[in-house]
Amino acid sequence: MPHNLVIFLIVFAVFHEGTDFNSAQTVTQPVARATLLVASHNNFDSFCSNDLSDSSINKVVSILKEDPNNEELRLHLASLYVGRGETANALSQLEICINHDQHDCLAYELKADILESMGRYEEAVESLTTCINLGTPIIAHSRRGGIYAGQKNYRKAIADFSWAIEHEAAPGGDAFAKYVEPYRIQRGDCWYKLGNYRKALVDYQVESNNEPVPKDLFEKIADCERRLGK
Repeated sequence: MPHNLVIFLIVFAVFHEGTDFNSAQTVTQPVARATLLVASHNNFDSFCSNDLSDSSINKVVSILKEDPNNEELRLHLASLYVGRGETANALSQLEICINHDQHDCLAYELKADILESMGRYEEAVESLTTCINLGTPIIAHSRRGGIYAGQKNYRKAIADFSWAIEHEAAPGGDAFAKYVEPYRIQRGDCWYKLGNYRKALVDYQVESNNEPVPKDLFEKIADCERRLGK
């Protein structure tokens, strides 16, 4: 698994009864994200397992032969393949899900994560755009914004982050998405890259009131204030 796939994500155990939602650890993406999304979508404790052994894979494959339309299990198989670094097999399973149900937002989002990890950014953006059109806009906008920011397309990234920030506070907004995706800070980073330190400072200051606070956030605030002569 490429070293640059390591990111900060909520631990798998968050979905087990009695687990502290604020507990977190460093895990590997996109397998962690895949497990996270599948578990949150289906609330299946079994999907919190990261058993990547051949026997685990073979067991799932065997069940799918008898029940080929079991979307949840096929998504789980895709996440296992990602964990083993078998991205081609993972994408193959997700394509089966999508062909069976072209409105499967979860499959499109997991596909986007894998494509992004492979450096196939345009395809990842396309998959996330499909998620947005199908009705999972908040986290998909923030994820797409992250890709745009990584490609230095800061204005498109800001547009996506702004949409997500605006709609997160609306009825039905996904507060969990904000915990996973710190998109206000990411928008601030984009404003900073564009030289708009005032707008960057506003985003950083707002986010500094939320927990958990990234260790470098106050350094970013101080840097913006210095550049603005405060």
